Amino acid sequence: MKRLTLSEHEKSMLDSFHRQVHDSVSDPVRAEQLIEVGDDVAMALHDYFNKMAKMVKKVSKANADYDTTPEQLASYFLTLDKYRRNIRKTLLQANAQALALTTESEWRALSNRKNSLKDFLEKHPELF
Repeated sequence: MKRLTLSEHEKSMLDSFHRQVHDSVSDPVRAEQLIEVGDDVAMALHDYFNKMAKMVKKVSKANADYDTTPEQLASYFLTLDKYRRNIRKTLLQANAQALALTTESEWRALSNRKNSLKDFLEKHPELF
């Protein structure tokens, strides 16, 4: 996966995840694998939000243009749906990988931390 420049907020969330992994997962090999999964998710989410922002601008501009056809708008909405499906698939795959790399108590510690992906999803369900 290509590496993107993360915002300060994204870096802070990822750093928090890294610290929690090192604090919660006793096996260093599994911890590093889990961090890699988390890094990949962070990059995928960053890319998703950038694509979504660009697409929303396109839809807004097209919607304001009298000459935009319903077919053109439908095409934009299909693209937005494709982005959503792809990020959901990425998140589900990462969830399965992370579960396989953790024990139940490690999983609880990671998912109950502040600034977790779970917190973000609960605050922004409209994005998914």
